[in-house]
Amino acid sequence: MYVIAHRAKDKNKIENSNEAILSSLTKKYIDGIEIDIRITKDNVWVINHGPIVLNKNYDLKIVEKTNYKNIKKIIVDRTIITLPILEDVLKQINTKKIIMIEIKTDTKNYKKIIKSLSNVLDKFLYLNLYLCSFNYELIKELKNSYHKFKLGLNIGYQINVKSFYNHFDFNVVQTLYINKINKSACNFIYNVNSIKKLEELKKIVNNINIITDKPYLDYHNYL
Repeated sequence: MYVIAHRAKDKNKIENSNEAILSSLTKKYIDGIEIDIRITKDNVWVINHGPIVLNKNYDLKIVEKTNYKNIKKIIVDRTIITLPILEDVLKQINTKKIIMIEIKTDTKNYKKIIKSLSNVLDKFLYLNLYLCSFNYELIKELKNSYHKFKLGLNIGYQINVKSFYNHFDFNVVQTLYINKINKSACNFIYNVNSIKKLEELKKIVNNINIITDKPYLDYHNYL
């Protein structure tokens, strides 16, 4: 079983932050991290979950429509932090633990997106990167043109529910759909935030992998 820290969170660290990422990867009870990436107007890949950020001037900015310099400093949990640049963070990582990268984008120009992302990721072929997205067409295009890392489909919230049996390397599945999964596939189940939930899932799925907001519960002790 792999235990993946959702948005690299572990205890009191700010999600998707440089500090959270590097700290989580040092923990013995964490086998990898999941982070979210978006591209800015000037083609910088940043680590952030939502499409909108609050910059240090308290202005709301859409990531894909704003140059990085205007959102370099953002406010998260009443704290001003530097919006992490994907490449800068990956340069600091030296581990074989899983780095799961969820690609978030509103553009349909997949070839442009993939070219831009590959220019970054080609520098880190030594890392254990898992690329995924809720966007089926994007992952399909990645498989056709850039299959240098493991590729997966995110399934949940009524999105991609008909695509459990796909040709990708893994699935990221919401707990709601646990009874529908392709048990022969590599599945990462998210929203597993208690030992009770883990025990429930173990009755349904063998060799379970989880994505959790609470990796510090040390799920490995309950296998």
